[in-house]
Amino acid sequence: KGILVIQDDVLLYLEKIDNNPMENINEKTGVDEIADSEKISNGVLIGIKDKTDEGFTYKTLWIAYDGKKIYSKEVPFLLLPRKNGFFKVSIHREYIENNYKDNIEFTFLSGNPSEKQADLKVSKEPNINVSKEINFIGNDYISIKIHEEGEDHRAEKLGTYLIDTMNMEGKGAVSLGNISEQKNITKFNNDTQGLHIEDINKFTDVSIKRNQGRWQIYTVHSKKDESIENNINIPLKVSKNVARYDRLFTSWQGIKNQVPSAEDALSSPNKNMTIIKTKSSLYGYKIEDGKISESPELTISLNGDEEIVMAEWAMAEFVGYWTEQVNSLLKSSK
Repeated sequence: KGILVIQDDVLLYLEKIDNNPMENINEKTGVDEIADSEKISNGVLIGIKDKTDEGFTYKTLWIAYDGKKIYSKEVPFLLLPRKNGFFKVSIHREYIENNYKDNIEFTFLSGNPSEKQADLKVSKEPNINVSKEINFIGNDYISIKIHEEGEDHRAEKLGTYLIDTMNMEGKGAVSLGNISEQKNITKFNNDTQGLHIEDINKFTDVSIKRNQGRWQIYTVHSKKDESIENNINIPLKVSKNVARYDRLFTSWQGIKNQVPSAEDALSSPNKNMTIIKTKSSLYGYKIEDGKISESPELTISLNGDEEIVMAEWAMAEFVGYWTEQVNSLLKSSK
């Protein structure tokens, strides 16, 4: 049985195949061969959210580069890699008479039964509709936006949760201090928007979303004497415990120079592939001689409303294992 481990901000799969690996490593695989492999192969599971009339749908794109070509596969749900294996993440809508409430489900794909998550600080009133929207999901954390709507009630709530404890009694959303790298400050102020956070270690109304090629912390706030709530970006770096790898090969302006209509971008940890998202397409580019290639190697059509909510990277020989997992899932779903 294999395990998933973190190395250099990337999730890797390890499987024991030899009782005496150190005795044979020099015979089987040279150091240069390992290094060359790590320089070439990489892949990323990209979670995509799409807004529909009835809520939101999710899918995963597996985009990988084997040193020669960039290829892709599509999985019709969120496929989340964690340390103990791969999970299917879905939102189940439960109807109670004329109303509904959403539950987030995690299904361990080794065959264990699904784990239904409890409601997260949502209204228990029977006449309130509750929908949940995933803004970000990673190995250990998930950011959710909860929409509540009824005849005389309308509210939106943000929260970021530890996946392992989100359904436990008394375990609520984590604080801004928990999900940010900056540990030497306690207060945050945005005078322009009238936002004043007295203690970031107690403030929990935050979520994470994509913004110009990076994960961005934000909150929702209304100015004094105004009822309209606005999204306010909080300029604190997302912790590596939350988003393990979050760097671009070049600057955001460099991405825009390459593709002026770019809305988002991802770069591989070994700096040989960049993925650029526009409103209508997702492009895969090789990086050669320190430059992004002029033309994309891969083009995937989008419908215009889709957003990236997950980006989990694999490297070297583990790209093959993840590809096998994706192919196995697609084969079993036919």
